Amino acid sequence: MVYTGNLGNYRWEELYYIGKALDKINEGHKLVIYSGTPLTKHIKEKFDRVQSIVFKGRVPVEDIPRIQKEADILVHVESFRLRERLLVHQSFSTKLVDHFVRARCTFAVGAPDIAFVDYLLKKDAAVVATSRNEMEKKLRKLLNSDEMINEYAIKGYECGKENHDINQIQNMLRSHFRNMIGVKR
Repeated sequence: MVYTGNLGNYRWEELYYIGKALDKINEGHKLVIYSGTPLTKHIKEKFDRVQSIVFKGRVPVEDIPRIQKEADILVHVESFRLRERLLVHQSFSTKLVDHFVRARCTFAVGAPDIAFVDYLLKKDAAVVATSRNEMEKKLRKLLNSDEMINEYAIKGYECGKENHDINQIQNMLRSHFRNMIGVKR
């Protein structure tokens, strides 16, 4: 499992809980974290207590596509804390589109009232834990099924192809703008 991104807004906390769940599952699974976010002493101590977390730190941005492509499962998280949920309530991360493009299974964590969680659930494009209590159960099921990992890699890729293709989006915008200004074509 690989996470590439910012640890701010308490995302690190959900990664910590994923690591704890992996420790309980105890089958040698690792959560490898690539992030340029500096670790505070507190976060470092938390991560150090979890055998399943491997913190790699910052990597060049051009390495991210390769790292994501080599992963079996890509991780996307948002904090369950109220303040952080309110900050991202209506947001959709372009990192998810990157996950879709890489054709890798996504394991997502976040409250059901966050837009990206609702989207992933409606599209069935990722394995989603909508509470900390669900993390271990969902991870156990996912990690014990290569078929499920492959299924969600395909579902995510298809979702990206159908809904996030840059050419389709540009054509739709051009058409919309032409209609607005009365140009027929």
